[in-house]
Amino acid sequence: MRPYSTEYIQILYDISISIGTDVNLQKMAKAALSAYMQKLNCMAGGIYQLHHQPGNNICFDTICEIPRRVRRDKAYQEILTTFLRIHESNEFSRFLKKLPIIEKDLNSHYFHIMELPDFGLMVLVKREKIDEQFTGNLAALNKKLAASCQSCFLNQQHQTHLEVKIEESTKELMDSLAQLEQQNTTLLAGNRKLEEINYTKEQVMKRLREVYDENLTPLQETLQKMEHVSGNHQELVRQATRDVYQIQEVIQPITSLYLSEQTIRHKRVLLGEDDKKQQIIAKMALRGSGVELDVVSDLNTGQECLKKRKYDIVCTNEKLIELSQSAIELSPTVQTVFMTSDKTYQYLPTLRKYPFLCNIVSRNDEDRTFTLKNMITTVSKLITQNIFGLEKYLNWGIEVKQHQVMNSKERQQLVNQMESYFEDLGVRRPVLYKSVAIAEELMMNAIYDAPVDTDGTALYNHLSRTVDVELKPEEQSTFRYACDGILLAISVEDPFGALTRETILDYLQSRYEIGNDPSREEKGGAGFGVLQIIGMSDLVVINVKPKVRTEVISILNIAPDKPKSTKTTSLHYFYG
Repeated sequence: MRPYSTEYIQILYDISISIGTDVNLQKMAKAALSAYMQKLNCMAGGIYQLHHQPGNNICFDTICEIPRRVRRDKAYQEILTTFLRIHESNEFSRFLKKLPIIEKDLNSHYFHIMELPDFGLMVLVKREKIDEQFTGNLAALNKKLAASCQSCFLNQQHQTHLEVKIEESTKELMDSLAQLEQQNTTLLAGNRKLEEINYTKEQVMKRLREVYDENLTPLQETLQKMEHVSGNHQELVRQATRDVYQIQEVIQPITSLYLSEQTIRHKRVLLGEDDKKQQIIAKMALRGSGVELDVVSDLNTGQECLKKRKYDIVCTNEKLIELSQSAIELSPTVQTVFMTSDKTYQYLPTLRKYPFLCNIVSRNDEDRTFTLKNMITTVSKLITQNIFGLEKYLNWGIEVKQHQVMNSKERQQLVNQMESYFEDLGVRRPVLYKSVAIAEELMMNAIYDAPVDTDGTALYNHLSRTVDVELKPEEQSTFRYACDGILLAISVEDPFGALTRETILDYLQSRYEIGNDPSREEKGGAGFGVLQIIGMSDLVVINVKPKVRTEVISILNIAPDKPKSTKTTSLHYFYG
């Protein structure tokens, strides 16, 4: 055959297009070998892959052979032995330098051994010898075939590895599914048990409420009437009265909790909030309590909701305050809450601008747990119309210590009792110092600043704080404190209800615009004291029922893992 003739080029082309026609190594190699044999008039052939092993050793794998039983031919077996017997890399490198090898057997068949670079070897058997020049030109095709074989091999390795991984993952998934099914069965059983427990709890609490209202209260009233009757059993009546009162004291928190849970169920709350994070917190806090919550991100959607439904509470941030205004216009009895994450000086102008915002809740974005608890507490307070009590901010069932503040002389004794109580609970010393300072300020305000006459004129505010004051029974305040291991709460409640919204805003305005004036402490002034309390607390709650009572609650987060923040006190104000 004349080199570079049309027939010559066609043979090379036909072999070339037969290479790389499949991603499967065996199929691709067999197709290419068949083309080689057909175009070159070969009788037999084979492709063999070289593998390197540890210790500088090698071995060969048979990829394909045509015909399948070619190894029955002794001559073919002998030619294969020339390289299959090689097991050492260096020896094989010397063998490669001899390629292509052409050997003739006794039947005048020519065996051609050619290199497939970086893959292995190819053997072709032909009745006549392939032209040396043509063999040289086959080198480019052999290189292409070797690259295709290597690519297919790597693909199959990857595929095998992937299949193993899939099989392992499938097994792990099936095992996980089996575990999940088992856990789901356990959870369903647990859920049924919880439903039974919850139903039992609800029935017990309901019955306790009935006992409290229908039995204990009438019994207490009857015994009080009997105390005034003279006779031998008067002391027994008094003892029975005390016993009934103690039972009432134990049951009352339980019945109050039950009443609160029943009251807030199915109440409607509209939240106007464009912050997705705060929306999620509100949903988590309220939807599990039975409250029907609607959340809107813009004014138009909110106003559409107001037209379709009647809401008990509307909570909005600064951007959606007009929603609260619209709600009041549609239903004057609706409760509105202004919720903000801004610093105090940032939202003061807003409160000045919108005087109808009587319930104010500032929140700390860095303390998600605190915000969740405060959200449900706020809604519960407004729906039940019972805004007073530090218990609402603590875990249920904690002991609350309570004392009457009768005069200025006993103030230090009451503070010392509180300090000893918290110290016995294991409260850390820095928190104790802070709680003492807060209690001091709360009681100073209750003794010197809170009492007013019927015209609202301060009675003792003009006095120096060193002057002793004896409060009349109707002027006395209640000092309370408690700790649930996470939050520490201190409160003082006075019977005057004179701490108005405008007064609080003036105090805050003086702090952030004029600055603190230490001399005010000497001459009296609730403003400085309130600002001191706000500065030392994590949360300050001010509850006011006008001309009836005022309660100031200071809450400290004493949890060791509480979020580190820029020390922005949350302030809650409820008026009404």
